[in-house]
Amino acid sequence: MKYDRFFRCSFHEPSVIHKRFVVERRVGFAPAFNFKDPLDGTGYTTEQARALTAKQRSLENEVRKSKRAAEVLESKGLDPSAERARVREYQAKLRDLTGKHPSLLKRQSWREDAGTAARAKAGVGGVAHVSGKVEGSFERGLSANLRRSPKYLLTEDDISFVKGEAAAIGIPVRALSFNTGSATSYSGRLDVVNIRGNVFPDLSSSDNRDRMSVRAVLAHEYYGHRAFRGTKLKPGDWRDEFRASYRAAIDAPGLSDKERASLMIDAYQRASDAGFSIKYTDDYRRIVYGY
Repeated sequence: MKYDRFFRCSFHEPSVIHKRFVVERRVGFAPAFNFKDPLDGTGYTTEQARALTAKQRSLENEVRKSKRAAEVLESKGLDPSAERARVREYQAKLRDLTGKHPSLLKRQSWREDAGTAARAKAGVGGVAHVSGKVEGSFERGLSANLRRSPKYLLTEDDISFVKGEAAAIGIPVRALSFNTGSATSYSGRLDVVNIRGNVFPDLSSSDNRDRMSVRAVLAHEYYGHRAFRGTKLKPGDWRDEFRASYRAAIDAPGLSDKERASLMIDAYQRASDAGFSIKYTDDYRRIVYGY
């Protein structure tokens, strides 16, 4: 059942007209302003206006999101050009949308402001918030089981150790971001590997993934996920995780034979966990069995 617009069904015919107010003789209602329905004369229905406004708000959100990402990248000395281009892309879409519906939609600059100037003034430039939902949408993590908790905050000694392990396998320090993200993971959007507490193994566990070394985990993220940046596979897809461990086992420099074997075993474990059986390749037999 469709209902009439609020303005039409909530305001009765005025009984007393004042210069600025329309006084309604209704029990339980205070005198009301004589509001005009904002859609009158626009030619849009309520449903159309709602859909178009929602689309505009979504585009404005993407602009703010990309501005925050660019700010974080720039603060870390990384190239923000991809995010700047994304800002321009969404702003062009906004211009196109508002240009097609000028009687309904208007650009409002404050809705596209990510607060960059305010943070810079407060001395916290580059410390931009990204929600867990958004962050998780572009993080590709190890999905470890019983490794050290990702909530554990890395100490200076921990960070120094991880930097050394990264350097040993050819990963530049600028590609690492410590105590950021929800877990150890590769962020394709920011092009950095977030390092959390679960970068460290749990040697008391008998599970291969729990026992994988710091170097193996870094290789999985950098030489595995980063090599396929822009993939259409969603984060967490077993095929994406399989590929990351498989390629890291083959391509990452500086790994021991044991570390390569743990990555290759992890790749096949991903497929098995998802209910798929994959035939052992020559690379698997060479790395795991040595022939």
